[in-house]
Amino acid sequence: MIKLKAILNGLIYLIPILLFILVFDAHAQSEEEKETFYEQLNRCVVRIEEHQSICVPGLEWAIERNVPVGSAFFINHKYNGISKFYIVTARHVVENRADLFTRVRIDSSSNKYLILVLPRDLWVFNPSQTKENYLPVDVAVMQIQPTNFIKTFLYCENDEDCGKDKDNKQKENQLGESPNVMDRAIFFGFPGGDVAKESFESFARAGVVAYTAFNPDCTIDEKLVPEDSIYYIDAPSFRGNSGGPVLREPLPLRGGVHLWGLVTGADRAGRDYTIATRPEKISETIRHARQISKINDDGWREDSPTLPIECKPDKSGAWDVPKN
Repeated sequence: MIKLKAILNGLIYLIPILLFILVFDAHAQSEEEKETFYEQLNRCVVRIEEHQSICVPGLEWAIERNVPVGSAFFINHKYNGISKFYIVTARHVVENRADLFTRVRIDSSSNKYLILVLPRDLWVFNPSQTKENYLPVDVAVMQIQPTNFIKTFLYCENDEDCGKDKDNKQKENQLGESPNVMDRAIFFGFPGGDVAKESFESFARAGVVAYTAFNPDCTIDEKLVPEDSIYYIDAPSFRGNSGGPVLREPLPLRGGVHLWGLVTGADRAGRDYTIATRPEKISETIRHARQISKINDDGWREDSPTLPIECKPDKSGAWDVPKN
């Protein structure tokens, strides 16, 4: 009886200590560990926007507006222990446009953000030579300065470059090989137009990989696409989704995140398929960009990427429309 009483008295003193340890440990968790997968994803997937200044007769100052043009995501490329950060999107989203920008949320609990300016001359495209009557591989990347608030997909040249997690387990290389027919995929992006254009939460769509082998090559907009660059997902995509990431559907007990490429466009010929560019083409483009070594040194800022523009009629009386 005495021993039992001593044990109970010991537990009385021990329980508060255990509770303190548990509470302290929970408080010590990083914000990243507290975030859900979707919250972390929304610091990795971003909307690409174009700032437009429009002169209207009778108005002294141009109408300023930001127009969504597509989606993008961040990748951390590790090679020989050295990390370089890239923003990745579809080539057709950024090609033949003025300087663009994206707003990146600093954390998942607020709408505070920084602006990343994307100069048009710093994009690097896939190095594959475009044959006559063929569309180029639809991937564009830009190396950016790393920050501590963005989330990235991990792409390692070698498994040992991925390193280990806090439990001393080898991290998975997230940019992998292409999926197979009947694999389930999920893709993310931002709608164009006025649909939730101020929101930082990306929209998700899910579907089955419908087709991967094209013989002869597939045709998009009356241009041929090499069969080794794309595949089809049985789900409709929406305007503004181009450039967003395609992932293996995250299921319980399924394992880590696998990046299966990016959204290229939609097949609207009565089929409502999404066309995705294969992950191998992203790998090729990042390796090419690493060799070129063009970097966006001065891209991050807190203020708007442009200033208001005063409109003036030219000598003919027509209004001068500012160019980006």
